[in-house]
Amino acid sequence: MTTPVLDGNHLVVTNGKGRLFIETLLPANPVVRLASGDELYRYDGKSYPPERDTGPAPQCRIEISPSNPNHIDYFIYVLTATDSDTGSIAPTNFNASDAEVSVTVGQTVLTFQKAGTELSVGTR
Repeated sequence: MTTPVLDGNHLVVTNGKGRLFIETLLPANPVVRLASGDELYRYDGKSYPPERDTGPAPQCRIEISPSNPNHIDYFIYVLTATDSDTGSIAPTNFNASDAEVSVTVGQTVLTFQKAGTELSVGTR
């Protein structure tokens, strides 16, 4: 993975003819850390280098954390893959309540229940 750039509310990764937009919906106001170079294989003060060669190595690792951690934190991302000529994407609409999170992408609405494992999918 090449090193992402921050573009508004998105992280954008361009690799060859492709581009990936990464939109963090939850947690709100996340702490985003890009680990590269000597930090790429380090976590919590320990080093975890690859044990074998599995092909081209990534240039960066993305870490996303809540700015104010809670006992339970929710993480929801929207990944949009495009060609590398695409400069921006439409923002994703979402609503969060104590009970659920609804995400609207185009004509599709996904509703995640915070308690349980139910997922509801519908169209507008």
